Formats: sequence, structure tokens, C-alpha cells
Amino acid sequence: MELKKKFDPIAILGGQEMANFKFSRAFIESTDMTDGFIFNGKIRRIIKDNKANIDVNVESSTWQKL
Repeated sequence: MELKKKFDPIAILGGQEMANFKFSRAFIESTDMTDGFIFNGKIRRIIKDNKANIDVNVESSTWQKL
């Protein structure tokens, strides 16, 4: 289970300027199935006024069967 997995945009980017992400945030489990609330989006490194910033854009979020 990924409940303790931290969402870390800097680690996802690594040395890239842009990266896609898929991140699970909530889970419902039964004996027969598991559903997760999944976020999909893009992370982008932006340099503005000589300062590095990280832009996180969530493009979709939905429940999915896992």
C-alpha cells in the first residue's frame, strides 16, 4: 500500500525540466477488490527572476480499480 508514500515533485522531476506523474492518494479495500483515488498530471521546473520554482498541474483525479 502506498499510504505513507510522500508526494515529492522535486524527486519526481530529478534532472528533467518536465515530468508526468500518477499518484495514489486514498484507498478503499474489501476482501474482493481495492479502489484507489488517483491523481494524474505534470510537474514543470520554472526559472523566474533567477529563482527555481516547481509548477504542479493536476490534469485528472478519479477513483480506479487497482
